[in-house]
Amino acid sequence: AKFENVEEGVTVAKQVDEVTGLSTLVVIDPKRRGAAKVVRPQVKLLDAQGHEVKIPGTDHSVAIGFQVGALIQIRDGQELLPGEVLARIPVEGQKTRDITGGLPRVAELFEARSPKDVGVLAEQTGTVSFGKETKGKIRLQITDPDGKAHEELVPKEKNILVHEGQVVNRGE
Repeated sequence: AKFENVEEGVTVAKQVDEVTGLSTLVVIDPKRRGAAKVVRPQVKLLDAQGHEVKIPGTDHSVAIGFQVGALIQIRDGQELLPGEVLARIPVEGQKTRDITGGLPRVAELFEARSPKDVGVLAEQTGTVSFGKETKGKIRLQITDPDGKAHEELVPKEKNILVHEGQVVNRGE
């Protein structure tokens, strides 16, 4: 595994756990760091010879991006095994600790309301690419086999499960 755009003080900050004494890298929000150009910290996968692993059938390298607030669990140059955790995304602490805290959620289920934080599915079949980022949003493009590009602005808080060069089907 090879880090890309993972620079301490620029894209990530070192955070020391008071309990364990271990330090981890945390991805910083681009707005907080005041960066002129937006760089996304990511890890590229390398094979045993040190060459970048390509997505089968394409010329794109396998690159996994880290979202803002992610705690990076691996080191640069570390050998990775299948199923290894690359980063953890901390979940906010519970707001209400008693039984009444879950009741609004239960009521939401019974009322069949649309959820507050819905997932976005691909509206077209095609190849994924990322465009220029705007304030608070990531520009995601899906280019269909005919070469027609479909653009979607996704909030930066959303966890994007697709990678550059990945082929997605409609509804994925």
